[in-house]
Amino acid sequence: MRLKRFRETTIRRDLAWIKRFILFNPKRHPKDMHNREVERFLSERNKGISHHSNATGA
Repeated sequence: MRLKRFRETTIRRDLAWIKRFILFNPKRHPKDMHNREVERFLSERNKGISHHSNATGA
């Protein structure tokens, strides 16, 4: 990422996403996972976001 000259904030954000993804899937290596793990992670994340939006809009 640094070789491609990404900004430091972009690198930190992307690494945080990767860490959350691995911790969400009992510390399994991403190469050992399939589409269903990615879909489950994103759907859980979207539920949290919509819940947060509803709570802040009330």
